[in-house]
Amino acid sequence: MCFKQYLLDNNLEFEPEDLEREKQEPKVNLKVEETIEIKEIQDLDTYYSTEKVKDLKPFIIRDIRQNIVDKIKENIQKNGYYKARVLTIVKDNEEDLIIADGNHRLQALIDLNIETVPCITYPNGDLYKLSVQGNIAENTFAPLDLFDWLSIIQKLKNKGLIHEQINEKIGLTKKNIDDHSRLLNNILPSILDFAKKHQIGRGNKKLPNGNFNFTEGWFRNSGLYDLNEEYQFLFMKWFCEEKKDFGTFGTLKNTNILWGGGNFVKSNIEIIYKC
Repeated sequence: MCFKQYLLDNNLEFEPEDLEREKQEPKVNLKVEETIEIKEIQDLDTYYSTEKVKDLKPFIIRDIRQNIVDKIKENIQKNGYYKARVLTIVKDNEEDLIIADGNHRLQALIDLNIETVPCITYPNGDLYKLSVQGNIAENTFAPLDLFDWLSIIQKLKNKGLIHEQINEKIGLTKKNIDDHSRLLNNILPSILDFAKKHQIGRGNKKLPNGNFNFTEGWFRNSGLYDLNEEYQFLFMKWFCEEKKDFGTFGTLKNTNILWGGGNFVKSNIEIIYKC
């Protein structure tokens, strides 16, 4: 079922003139990949210790995914806690111990009533930088996805940081920051929340594991930036609910298969109603 037919079947108005068109030659790129470049973190004075779980405070830089917590708990119950995989913590000026990397593991430890855990401590370290670096550097249970990056960048922008400062803090390249900021500026939060529920590794009650890997590159190449808010949501709802098996081929620009076998046209948006 193409997008036009989806609108008609659901008694939704279909008015192509309402769409905001931007005439341009489409990019025929059937695989959208996301490239994230991170600078290496500088060494700080560190030490290893065993800390009481009840003394550790979470640093919620992103959503805690319950399915990841459950997976960690299952692994611990089956194999025990892998002590070589320490939690990364920051001791601030008030002597608080804050988890920079390992917040999913912390929640699993709390749920299992485990009292102590091995840690590596960075006195007065940068929580954002350590959190991102720790996630990138190791084979983590929950690697940062698009929605984590958007959350981190938005939090830092809300703190008043400009792109150059965000680059310095978390090591993300200026181009990556610019691209993610453009996504935040062009797509409504409610639409991103809807997409997040279908993200592989997150999912929802109907789709526990999600059904698509959304990336910044997918949004940038999808053509959604050229749609008004109403059609952005209608397309995202249609895409997530009707097209569950297209993998990386699911973009407005990339394939006429997505639109029910219609004619491929030069305008990214006209393809919606030429199926």
